[in-house]
Amino acid sequence: MQELLINSLERAASYFRSQEINIEKLPSFIYVDQYSPVSKQIIAQAKGELKQIRAINEDFSRGSLWKNLPIWYSQLGLKVSSDAVGQYANNYLRRLRKVTGLTDEDIASIESYGKEIIFFKPVMDLLEKNPKNGSNLLDSIVAHEFWHVIEMRSGLLNSTIVEGTAEYARIEFEKFARINEPAKYALQDYSDENPGITVIIKLMGEQVYSKGLEIVSKNVSSLSEVLVLDLRQRMQKEFQDYIEGWIAERTEKNDVPYEQRGAITRLLWPEFDALDYGLTTLNLFTMLNAAGLDRMAKELQHQDCTKLLEEYRKSGYGPKQSISPKQTL
Repeated sequence: MQELLINSLERAASYFRSQEINIEKLPSFIYVDQYSPVSKQIIAQAKGELKQIRAINEDFSRGSLWKNLPIWYSQLGLKVSSDAVGQYANNYLRRLRKVTGLTDEDIASIESYGKEIIFFKPVMDLLEKNPKNGSNLLDSIVAHEFWHVIEMRSGLLNSTIVEGTAEYARIEFEKFARINEPAKYALQDYSDENPGITVIIKLMGEQVYSKGLEIVSKNVSSLSEVLVLDLRQRMQKEFQDYIEGWIAERTEKNDVPYEQRGAITRLLWPEFDALDYGLTTLNLFTMLNAAGLDRMAKELQHQDCTKLLEEYRKSGYGPKQSISPKQTL
């Protein structure tokens, strides 16, 4: 494995140098026989990338919650205060860090390896599942992560567009190397046990990676331009505007698939499983208080929550067995 990775890094370095990118030395790396704390679907990551992924997730989540949660409740005939939304947002972000393996402790444990790139167990799985083209797929993955290292060494691994720029570098490398089997398809059957994590990773792929790549490809014509600060700032602004518009449109239309909503809610708010014992206001307020959302529970207590309970029913909640919470103790 060590030799395969070095060879892939050298091929990527040779290409980047041909594009007038300064490469003084190959990235330091390590292979660890375990899965990423974020997801079993992650093959590799660069040092500092987890912090950036977390920052992207939390910036978007915080902004979306503050802007769109009151709108969603309003569509259901309900009113919630900024205090209630703030309490919800703080709880949400804390839980998101924990379930996605992005706590400070998780990130510190990964960065403690002291290497610029960490390769996880799926690298070995990829080579085993793709015996004929595994080397090409590995080259593609390495090119993506190598570009993160280039940005990190340049002090540029600090924006929401970095996955788009790394994907652009990968695509350009694949054209140069005449690779026709994109690495992102190599482990399509790889998924996490928890459907909520799978939903999060899928959304990141569709928005952070694919849309980021689209924006970068539209704004630059060479790899060297990707490192130009004003261009990066313009691309980042375009990406952030797109994401904000995408979130607002989904909220306005209220068209997020209910299966997706249920998966995320069950991942982040296990207390809401109380609704499986009955879609009642009593269970609704019980779950909100248990989840640390007492302000929202208090504000909703004297409002008609019929439509809200119907939303939870559509998301997959409701009695599935003839026992009560007390009987399970």
